[in-house]
Amino acid sequence: MGLPQIFAPGLKTNHSYILVADILLSLGYLWFFYTGFKWLCKHRYQHEFTTITGPVRFKRHYFTDACLLITILLAGTWLVGVKVATPSLNHWEFTQNLVNNVLLFFVAPLVEEIAFRGVILEQVARRSNTVTGVIVSSLLFGLVHLMNGQLDLLSTTQLVVSGFLMGTLLSLAYLWAHSIWANFTLHATYNLILTLIPVQASLSHDWPFQLIFTSHHQLMTGGQYGSDCSLPYNLAYLVMIGLFWIRLNKRISKN
Repeated sequence: MGLPQIFAPGLKTNHSYILVADILLSLGYLWFFYTGFKWLCKHRYQHEFTTITGPVRFKRHYFTDACLLITILLAGTWLVGVKVATPSLNHWEFTQNLVNNVLLFFVAPLVEEIAFRGVILEQVARRSNTVTGVIVSSLLFGLVHLMNGQLDLLSTTQLVVSGFLMGTLLSLAYLWAHSIWANFTLHATYNLILTLIPVQASLSHDWPFQLIFTSHHQLMTGGQYGSDCSLPYNLAYLVMIGLFWIRLNKRISKN
Protein backbone atom coordinates (compact mmCIF):
# COMPACT_ATOMS: atom_id res chain seq x y z
CA MET A 1 0.00 0.00 0.00
CA GLY A 2 2.99 2.31 0.20
CA LEU A 3 3.76 2.81 -3.52
CA PRO A 4 1.19 5.57 -4.15
CA GLN A 5 2.57 7.51 -1.17
CA ILE A 6 6.16 7.15 -2.41
CA PHE A 7 5.64 8.07 -6.05
CA ALA A 8 2.72 10.48 -5.70
CA PRO A 9 2.63 11.91 -2.17
CA GLY A 10 0.03 14.49 -3.17
CA LEU A 11 -2.53 11.71 -3.49
CA LYS A 12 -2.60 11.39 0.28
CA THR A 13 -4.40 14.72 0.60
CA ASN A 14 -7.34 13.93 -1.70
CA HIS A 15 -9.84 11.18 -2.43
CA SER A 16 -7.94 9.79 -5.41
CA TYR A 17 -5.47 8.42 -2.85
CA ILE A 18 -8.27 6.27 -1.43
CA LEU A 19 -9.17 5.00 -4.90
CA VAL A 20 -5.59 4.12 -5.84
CA ALA A 21 -4.19 2.91 -2.52
CA ASP A 22 -7.16 1.22 -0.89
CA ILE A 23 -9.44 0.05 -3.69
CA LEU A 24 -7.33 -0.70 -6.76
CA LEU A 25 -4.39 -2.20 -4.90
CA SER A 26 -6.67 -4.32 -2.70
CA LEU A 27 -8.49 -5.68 -5.74
CA GLY A 28 -5.17 -6.20 -7.50
CA TYR A 29 -3.91 -8.08 -4.47
CA LEU A 30 -6.98 -10.32 -4.56
CA TRP A 31 -6.54 -11.01 -8.30
CA PHE A 32 -2.82 -11.77 -7.85
CA PHE A 33 -3.58 -14.20 -5.03
CA TYR A 34 -6.33 -15.93 -7.02
CA THR A 35 -4.07 -16.33 -10.05
CA GLY A 36 -1.25 -17.70 -7.91
CA PHE A 37 -3.58 -20.12 -6.14
CA LYS A 38 -4.92 -21.47 -9.44
CA TRP A 39 -1.36 -21.94 -10.72
CA LEU A 40 -0.32 -23.82 -7.58
CA CYS A 41 -3.37 -26.08 -7.78
CA LYS A 42 -2.56 -26.99 -11.37
CA HIS A 43 1.24 -27.23 -11.36
CA ARG A 44 2.32 -27.90 -7.78
CA TYR A 45 -0.28 -29.67 -5.67
CA GLN A 46 -2.42 -31.31 -8.37
CA HIS A 47 -5.46 -31.96 -6.23
CA GLU A 48 -8.79 -30.18 -6.04
CA PHE A 49 -8.85 -28.51 -2.59
CA THR A 50 -12.53 -29.40 -2.24
CA THR A 51 -12.92 -27.42 1.01
CA ILE A 52 -12.10 -24.30 -1.02
CA THR A 53 -13.35 -25.01 -4.53
CA GLY A 54 -16.59 -26.71 -3.48
CA PRO A 55 -19.98 -24.95 -3.38
CA VAL A 56 -20.12 -21.70 -1.42
CA ARG A 57 -22.41 -22.43 1.52
CA PHE A 58 -22.97 -20.37 4.63
CA LYS A 59 -24.70 -22.30 7.41
CA ARG A 60 -26.52 -20.80 10.36
CA HIS A 61 -24.11 -22.17 12.95
CA TYR A 62 -21.20 -20.39 11.22
CA PHE A 63 -22.82 -17.07 12.16
CA THR A 64 -23.86 -18.35 15.60
CA ASP A 65 -20.24 -19.19 16.43
CA ALA A 66 -19.10 -15.80 15.14
CA CYS A 67 -21.69 -13.99 17.28
CA LEU A 68 -20.66 -16.04 20.31
CA LEU A 69 -17.02 -15.03 19.86
CA ILE A 70 -17.96 -11.35 19.56
CA THR A 71 -20.22 -11.55 22.62
CA ILE A 72 -17.45 -13.08 24.75
CA LEU A 73 -14.96 -10.50 23.45
CA LEU A 74 -17.15 -7.51 24.23
CA ALA A 75 -18.24 -8.90 27.61
CA GLY A 76 -14.62 -9.47 28.62
CA THR A 77 -13.65 -6.03 27.40
CA TRP A 78 -16.46 -4.43 29.39
CA LEU A 79 -15.44 -6.31 32.55
CA VAL A 80 -11.84 -5.12 32.16
CA GLY A 81 -13.11 -1.55 31.89
CA VAL A 82 -13.94 0.67 28.93
CA LYS A 83 -15.62 4.01 28.45
CA VAL A 84 -17.81 5.01 25.52
CA ALA A 85 -16.45 7.86 23.41
CA THR A 86 -18.07 9.82 20.58
CA PRO A 87 -15.23 12.00 19.26
CA SER A 88 -15.48 14.76 16.70
CA LEU A 89 -14.74 13.35 13.26
CA ASN A 90 -11.93 14.20 10.90
CA HIS A 91 -13.91 13.51 7.73
CA TRP A 92 -10.84 12.66 5.65
CA GLU A 93 -9.61 10.12 8.21
CA PHE A 94 -13.13 8.71 8.57
CA THR A 95 -13.56 8.25 4.81
CA GLN A 96 -10.17 6.59 4.45
CA ASN A 97 -10.83 4.33 7.43
CA LEU A 98 -14.28 3.37 6.14
CA VAL A 99 -13.11 2.41 2.64
CA ASN A 100 -10.08 0.57 3.96
CA ASN A 101 -12.08 -1.43 6.50
CA VAL A 102 -14.85 -2.34 4.05
CA LEU A 103 -12.20 -3.88 1.80
CA LEU A 104 -10.41 -5.57 4.69
CA PHE A 105 -13.71 -7.05 5.85
CA PHE A 106 -13.84 -9.17 2.68
CA VAL A 107 -10.39 -9.34 1.08
CA ALA A 108 -8.12 -10.07 4.05
CA PRO A 109 -10.21 -12.88 5.61
CA LEU A 110 -10.73 -14.56 2.23
CA VAL A 111 -7.05 -14.54 1.29
CA GLU A 112 -5.82 -15.49 4.76
CA GLU A 113 -8.28 -18.34 5.26
CA ILE A 114 -7.54 -19.88 1.87
CA ALA A 115 -3.78 -19.52 2.37
CA PHE A 116 -3.38 -20.55 6.01
CA ARG A 117 -6.23 -23.00 6.56
CA GLY A 118 -7.13 -24.20 3.07
CA VAL A 119 -3.57 -24.64 1.78
CA ILE A 120 -0.90 -24.59 4.52
CA LEU A 121 -2.83 -26.53 7.16
CA GLU A 122 -3.94 -29.12 4.59
CA GLN A 123 -0.50 -29.57 3.05
CA VAL A 124 1.32 -29.90 6.38
CA ALA A 125 -1.36 -32.30 7.64
CA ARG A 126 -0.96 -34.46 4.51
CA ARG A 127 2.80 -34.68 5.04
CA SER A 128 2.70 -35.02 8.83
CA ASN A 129 -0.54 -34.92 10.85
CA THR A 130 -3.44 -32.61 11.62
CA VAL A 131 -2.05 -31.32 14.93
CA THR A 132 1.20 -30.28 13.24
CA GLY A 133 -0.83 -28.66 10.47
CA VAL A 134 -2.76 -26.58 13.00
CA ILE A 135 0.39 -25.54 14.89
CA VAL A 136 2.43 -24.61 11.79
CA SER A 137 -0.36 -22.72 10.02
CA SER A 138 -1.35 -20.86 13.21
CA LEU A 139 2.23 -19.86 14.01
CA LEU A 140 2.75 -18.58 10.46
CA PHE A 141 -0.56 -16.71 10.73
CA GLY A 142 0.75 -14.90 13.81
CA LEU A 143 4.17 -14.20 12.31
CA VAL A 144 2.87 -12.80 9.02
CA HIS A 145 1.02 -10.05 10.90
CA LEU A 146 4.40 -8.67 12.00
CA MET A 147 4.58 -7.23 8.48
CA ASN A 148 1.93 -4.65 9.46
CA GLY A 149 4.48 -2.39 11.15
CA GLN A 150 7.43 -2.08 13.51
CA LEU A 151 6.65 -3.05 17.11
CA ASP A 152 8.56 -3.16 20.38
CA LEU A 153 9.52 -6.54 21.84
CA LEU A 154 6.52 -6.92 24.15
CA SER A 155 4.05 -5.90 21.45
CA THR A 156 5.73 -8.32 19.02
CA THR A 157 5.37 -11.14 21.54
CA GLN A 158 1.74 -10.24 22.17
CA LEU A 159 1.00 -10.21 18.45
CA VAL A 160 2.59 -13.60 17.76
CA VAL A 161 0.81 -15.20 20.74
CA SER A 162 -2.57 -13.66 19.88
CA GLY A 163 -2.15 -14.48 16.20
CA PHE A 164 -1.33 -18.07 17.10
CA LEU A 165 -4.43 -18.35 19.30
CA MET A 166 -6.70 -16.80 16.68
CA GLY A 167 -5.12 -19.01 14.02
CA THR A 168 -5.78 -22.08 16.16
CA LEU A 169 -9.40 -21.05 16.64
CA LEU A 170 -9.90 -20.55 12.90
CA SER A 171 -8.18 -23.87 12.19
CA LEU A 172 -10.50 -25.75 14.54
CA ALA A 173 -13.54 -24.05 12.97
CA TYR A 174 -12.25 -25.19 9.57
CA LEU A 175 -11.68 -28.78 10.72
CA TRP A 176 -15.07 -28.91 12.42
CA ALA A 177 -17.02 -27.79 9.34
CA HIS A 178 -14.77 -29.25 6.60
CA SER A 179 -15.38 -25.99 4.75
CA ILE A 180 -13.34 -22.82 4.28
CA TRP A 181 -16.55 -20.80 4.62
CA ALA A 182 -16.91 -21.60 8.33
CA ASN A 183 -13.62 -19.98 9.32
CA PHE A 184 -14.09 -17.24 6.70
CA THR A 185 -17.44 -16.34 8.31
CA LEU A 186 -15.85 -16.29 11.76
CA HIS A 187 -12.91 -14.16 10.57
CA ALA A 188 -14.96 -11.74 8.45
CA THR A 189 -17.60 -11.21 11.15
CA TYR A 190 -14.85 -10.58 13.70
CA ASN A 191 -13.32 -7.93 11.40
CA LEU A 192 -16.69 -6.35 10.61
CA ILE A 193 -18.08 -6.05 14.15
CA LEU A 194 -14.81 -4.82 15.63
CA THR A 195 -14.62 -2.24 12.86
CA LEU A 196 -18.12 -1.00 13.67
CA ILE A 197 -17.37 -1.10 17.43
CA PRO A 198 -13.64 -0.37 17.70
CA VAL A 199 -11.96 -1.02 21.05
CA GLN A 200 -8.83 1.11 21.52
CA ALA A 201 -6.29 2.30 24.05
CA SER A 202 -6.68 5.95 23.03
CA LEU A 203 -9.16 8.22 21.28
CA SER A 204 -8.97 8.74 17.52
CA HIS A 205 -10.98 10.90 15.14
CA ASP A 206 -11.60 8.40 12.35
CA TRP A 207 -14.76 6.74 13.73
CA PRO A 208 -17.86 8.21 15.45
CA PHE A 209 -18.24 5.56 18.16
CA GLN A 210 -15.40 3.98 20.14
CA LEU A 211 -14.77 1.96 23.29
CA ILE A 212 -11.66 3.19 25.10
CA PHE A 213 -9.83 1.05 27.66
CA THR A 214 -9.74 2.67 31.09
CA SER A 215 -6.56 0.73 31.90
CA HIS A 216 -3.25 1.74 30.33
CA HIS A 217 -1.53 -1.56 31.13
CA GLN A 218 -0.11 -3.02 27.93
CA LEU A 219 -1.38 -6.52 28.64
CA MET A 220 -4.91 -5.12 28.91
CA THR A 221 -4.79 -2.84 25.86
CA GLY A 222 -2.84 -5.09 23.48
CA GLY A 223 0.16 -2.81 23.15
CA GLN A 224 1.17 -1.15 19.90
CA TYR A 225 -0.78 -3.54 17.67
CA GLY A 226 -4.08 -2.91 19.42
CA SER A 227 -6.94 -4.67 21.17
CA ASP A 228 -6.64 -7.82 19.03
CA CYS A 229 -3.71 -8.71 21.31
CA SER A 230 -5.30 -7.67 24.61
CA LEU A 231 -5.90 -10.03 27.53
CA PRO A 232 -9.72 -10.12 27.23
CA TYR A 233 -9.44 -10.96 23.53
CA ASN A 234 -6.93 -13.75 24.21
CA LEU A 235 -9.22 -15.22 26.86
CA ALA A 236 -12.11 -15.14 24.37
CA TYR A 237 -9.97 -16.98 21.80
CA LEU A 238 -9.15 -19.63 24.42
CA VAL A 239 -12.83 -20.10 25.37
CA MET A 240 -13.77 -20.63 21.71
CA ILE A 241 -10.79 -22.95 21.16
CA GLY A 242 -12.05 -25.02 24.09
CA LEU A 243 -15.56 -25.12 22.61
CA PHE A 244 -14.37 -26.35 19.21
CA TRP A 245 -11.98 -28.82 20.85
CA ILE A 246 -14.90 -30.37 22.77
CA ARG A 247 -16.96 -30.59 19.58
CA LEU A 248 -14.16 -32.28 17.66
CA ASN A 249 -13.47 -34.75 20.49
CA LYS A 250 -17.17 -35.69 20.67
CA ARG A 251 -17.19 -36.33 16.92
CA ILE A 252 -14.05 -38.48 17.18
CA SER A 253 -15.47 -40.50 20.10
CA LYS A 254 -18.70 -41.17 18.17
CA ASN A 255 -16.72 -42.47 15.21
